[in-house]
Amino acid sequence: MHITSDVIAQLYRLYLEFDVLNHGASDAINAAKEHQDKRVTITRKDGTQQEVTERMLWDEVWTLGPKSDAGEHLRATYPEAFEKSDAVKAKTAELRAFSLGNLGIDSQAIRLSDIVKLVDAMLDYKLNEREKARQEGESDARSDG
Repeated sequence: MHITSDVIAQLYRLYLEFDVLNHGASDAINAAKEHQDKRVTITRKDGTQQEVTERMLWDEVWTLGPKSDAGEHLRATYPEAFEKSDAVKAKTAELRAFSLGNLGIDSQAIRLSDIVKLVDAMLDYKLNEREKARQEGESDARSDG
């Protein structure tokens, strides 16, 4: 693993983008969930109709995922919440690919040994940066003298 200032800057940028997207998705989902007691009739994939509360639909989405009958109904009713959630998932995948490609670490399944490798790489980076600064200082001192 080789850490550079560019890798660090990109990592901070990606996490900042993730945080903004995640906050927006959370707000949109919470706004949609304000109607949990609303009764709706949905048509299941097998053609049957069922009257449920939106709370029950959100529970079904939590259990079965956004592609379930409930997820399809809620996505049609609250498209912004699902679009923002999809953007968070895409950014999560981008972060994972970045961390695997640049750090050799799966950001979604980090282990203690990964943390140790990351700390070692950061120490190497900091020591190399300090050595470069020291050498530049010596070079500047020689040219001044």
